[in-house]
Amino acid sequence: MAQRSFQIFQVFGANTNIGKTIFSAGLLRASLYDSSQNVKRNAMKLFYLKPVQTGYPMDSDAKFVEEIVKQVKGDLNAVTLYAYKDPVSPHMATTQPPSDREVLLKTKKYISECCQKIGMDQGKLFLETAGGVNSPMMSGTVQCDFYRPLRLPIILIGDSKLGGISATISAYETLHLRGYDVASILLFKEPQYNNFSFLQNYFQEKFGINGPILEAIPPPPLPAPSTEEDLKQLNAFFVDTKSHFSHMISRLNDWHNSRFDRLEQMENLTRKHIWWPFTQHQRVKQITVIDSAYGDFMTAYERVQDEKTKNLGTETFISQEPKGETDSSGQGKMKEMFDASASWWTQGLGHGVSKLSLEASYAAGRYGHVIYPECTHEPALQLAENLLKTVGKNWASRVFYSDNGSTAIEVGLKMALKSKSIDHKFKEKRHEIKVLGISGSYHGDTIGAMNACEPNNFNKDVYWYTPKGYWFCPPTILLKNSAYHLSVPHAYGFDEKVSFPTLGSIFSDERERNSKLAEVYRFHISNTLKYLNDKQNQFGALIIEPVIMGAAGMIFVDPLFQRLLIDHVREWDPPLPVIFDEVFTGFWRFGVLSAAELLERTPDIAAYAKLLTGGLLPLAVTLTTESIFEKFSSPEKTDALLHGHSYTAHPIGCWVANTSINEYEKMNELIKCSPFNNGSVWDKKTVECISNLPIVKGVISLGVLLAITLEDLNSQGYASNEAQKIVQKLRSLGSSTASRDSPSNFGILARPLGNVVYVIASQISTRESLDRIEKLLIECFENESLKRS
Repeated sequence: MAQRSFQIFQVFGANTNIGKTIFSAGLLRASLYDSSQNVKRNAMKLFYLKPVQTGYPMDSDAKFVEEIVKQVKGDLNAVTLYAYKDPVSPHMATTQPPSDREVLLKTKKYISECCQKIGMDQGKLFLETAGGVNSPMMSGTVQCDFYRPLRLPIILIGDSKLGGISATISAYETLHLRGYDVASILLFKEPQYNNFSFLQNYFQEKFGINGPILEAIPPPPLPAPSTEEDLKQLNAFFVDTKSHFSHMISRLNDWHNSRFDRLEQMENLTRKHIWWPFTQHQRVKQITVIDSAYGDFMTAYERVQDEKTKNLGTETFISQEPKGETDSSGQGKMKEMFDASASWWTQGLGHGVSKLSLEASYAAGRYGHVIYPECTHEPALQLAENLLKTVGKNWASRVFYSDNGSTAIEVGLKMALKSKSIDHKFKEKRHEIKVLGISGSYHGDTIGAMNACEPNNFNKDVYWYTPKGYWFCPPTILLKNSAYHLSVPHAYGFDEKVSFPTLGSIFSDERERNSKLAEVYRFHISNTLKYLNDKQNQFGALIIEPVIMGAAGMIFVDPLFQRLLIDHVREWDPPLPVIFDEVFTGFWRFGVLSAAELLERTPDIAAYAKLLTGGLLPLAVTLTTESIFEKFSSPEKTDALLHGHSYTAHPIGCWVANTSINEYEKMNELIKCSPFNNGSVWDKKTVECISNLPIVKGVISLGVLLAITLEDLNSQGYASNEAQKIVQKLRSLGSSTASRDSPSNFGILARPLGNVVYVIASQISTRESLDRIEKLLIECFENESLKRS
């Protein structure tokens, strides 16, 4: 939330009653002077915030700090947001606790007001917490979790008493695990225990130059009998320790400026050294420098563009060469952006989830990584059991671990093709085995996964790519003008117009029994496959993305067609293995456990990744049946599934995945958005409104997914630039986190899919955030409609 001209530090304590307020007062007082010239800095505006105070008014840290700064004629704005009479922990101070959201919004509002007050001047704000790092707020949420959305740089006040070494190290690790930057550890000198010397050596050995700044000062005097005497001797203490506090401020200034220097450098250095996936570098106008992320939001550093760059507008793409590595005068700011792509579809529980971080740390501490073949460990075994009780329930019996979705598909193809080869004795012609699929499908970027897809933008320039299969052109569905319309390819010989009033009606199994369309689909599937078989094609698997084909442009395939295609190949003797690519669709993406539930069909093999670990770590699995597993079982090693990677079933990923699945299940009980009830987390009226706009070809709103397909004037599909203009506009919205006047004033970090603009929410997305996104989408699409008309 800080910017270069406005330093914000949060003061945490390793314990209670260890001097947080003394240090806050001394640092604020020292901030009034330039450490090199020892003169008043008239342009420096000072702020002190105590969000929660107990024991009030007998104890008022804000009043104390204000009084100390006044002793040197300093102007300080000191504020307490919530004050309670009893000198107890905040969670015991009131029987009517305010919500965490209310307290956090008040805190943000005060910081925003401070930012506005400094204008073109310099400013410092110290936010002092209550008690220790894990002391609870009024709601019971511990402070280290409560304040994490702000992620302010930390000044940790260490404990100089007996037992203080352990308390200080524990406090630091608690903050570090949650992603805080601990800029400094400060404490009083206590010769009896000499905690400072130990801590200084400890942090130097552990972190070297990347560790926190450690400083110690003489302890303050014991309280005097009267308030007047106490204030007098404290003032003398601050005079005596002025050089100490000035030195601390100088080092904190250096730390703050170094942080912003690095943020300024990152864009140019990234252009110089990084090769991004799925990105044409010459088209990148501005790089989003992500400083951190929490919940649904990323905090990005936004550089101030010069007039020449600004005038290029959002529709122009330029290639910028590095112009130097440091701009210490830059006034870039932090900006909150909603993670609209769910970080390439991985986020379901939000960023920075302390529960996942702690579980990952536990597994890292217990195992690190250990070899897996012919071995087992609790994280992998427990996850396998968990998967077989959830996405694999009633059909799978085996779990194979890999590292990403594409690899999981490679594994699935090897399973299916060998299984079918054994059934049909294809061994002599195994290189001729093909797959059945659906046109527009995408299964990953490894060679085997690409070969299982028809030629497309993703594989056409890959030299070893050889398409091996037949892909049905699918009937698809889009919401347009408030109704779901079915588009059936001309080859099916069906020209009737079909629409559906609700999502539920699309997935109704009545369509299989009482539908002319079902007969059309059956006829087309049967005739096509008969023709292919007559041509001596040999098929080893059917591979599909159930319901939604993601990378193709969030294409909603008619579930009736997929059901009947699966049913048909299972009537073969022996049946064709069916692979579900649930890398995108699995784990409550659409309001149900997996897209297989929507199809009411089970696969023989299925691949899962993306949401598996809650977005924290790369991990993928391929589930299959016992009968397919048995095809690889023999005394000969060469008959085994000879596939794997060094980090197979890595314990950290497996342990986090277990936690993630458990969290998904809990949250899914609270968020009912399957197509059989509400259908989506997105507002129905808003979705219909967007579908009525002239530039919109159609909309899909399913579970947490909202995908808007624009009319593609040049019919370029993925290569289209139609969505890019709107995506750039969404990214440019919102003000800095330090100055925005509304909690819902944020930008939207989206990625286009050709002519498709999509937003993926998470299980933790709030109605307020979704309302803001819906409002901005309507505004952007309406403006674009006016431009085209």
